[in-house]
Amino acid sequence: MDKIKFETKELKDFSEEQWETILLSFNSSIQYTYWYLNYVEILNEHNCIENYSYLIYKDSLPLAIVPLYTERVDSAFQFSIGQETIPAPLFSKHLNSDEIINSVYISLIKKMELIAIEKKCRLARFYYPIIPKEKAAINYFRRFNFSKEIKFPNWYIFKANHSIILNLEKEIDVLFSGVRNRYKSYVNKTLNKTQIEILDSSNFNDDLFNEFKNFYYQIKGNKRSNNAFKLDLDAIKKGLEIVLICKYHEKIIGAIAIHCFNGISRYNSSLRLANCNEKIYPIHGLIWKAITYLKDRGFCTFEIGEYIEKNAYSKDIDKKFIGISEFKSGWGGNLYPINRAQKKYNDAK
Repeated sequence: MDKIKFETKELKDFSEEQWETILLSFNSSIQYTYWYLNYVEILNEHNCIENYSYLIYKDSLPLAIVPLYTERVDSAFQFSIGQETIPAPLFSKHLNSDEIINSVYISLIKKMELIAIEKKCRLARFYYPIIPKEKAAINYFRRFNFSKEIKFPNWYIFKANHSIILNLEKEIDVLFSGVRNRYKSYVNKTLNKTQIEILDSSNFNDDLFNEFKNFYYQIKGNKRSNNAFKLDLDAIKKGLEIVLICKYHEKIIGAIAIHCFNGISRYNSSLRLANCNEKIYPIHGLIWKAITYLKDRGFCTFEIGEYIEKNAYSKDIDKKFIGISEFKSGWGGNLYPINRAQKKYNDAK
């Protein structure tokens, strides 16, 4: 199976237009777009990240998109993105050959082994993005001595084995009935007292974007470069990102960013003013506004994100992690399993 001959071409050798045309033969999520594959590189440039992402062909037909990155973490290199997982290879929607898929993984593993030797990489981390209308992805990495668990660092995302996804094809009143009763009250109070503004491809405002950018610096400090914000701006204009902003007395008190592509949307990040008074709940109001916005624009699903099941709680689960899961479970939705894989190349943590 490892003797199947492939052609490869690196991401950097494509224009964005060429890449997006190729994506038409894939049932893709945003993680495989030209924008995203470059965006995560810019976000983590302080880690000396190197982008090896490439496309695999056979007989001039695109077969697989293979995201691949190395970065330096604590003076050693590893295959990851900001210490998080890399999207697993994505295969053409016309491909149903396990033999070819397995051969692609064999080729990838060999490529990674050579890079690992050259850069003395200590580990590799991957995950399978959830595409709700697709069958659950087979974790092919498990065939190559990868573990399904990531125990270091001790982050919430690595404790969670499921993600919560809302089906936006339901009627709006059905969606609202799935919201926790307490949250319904928070939503109503917030929307009655605040103003929600939206940055999207059809309603872009430079002044509002700069307000959002300054609010980010106010809450998070100088953790994101100007180049990263330029790509955020680019994504909004191209319809790959939506930013919803909550204002109280004309001042921003909260914001959320949503990534979206191919009818699939995902809650990406949030910012909130810590000392918000008047019993206002900006994130609650923004999430419900996002749900109605996405449904009105024909999106099929909205992924709220990682979730730790109650029966998985143990003494080593931080109370903050439990609180995050409780918050995410308050919006209804279904649980989808998260498939991850990690391999250690030496005795690193």
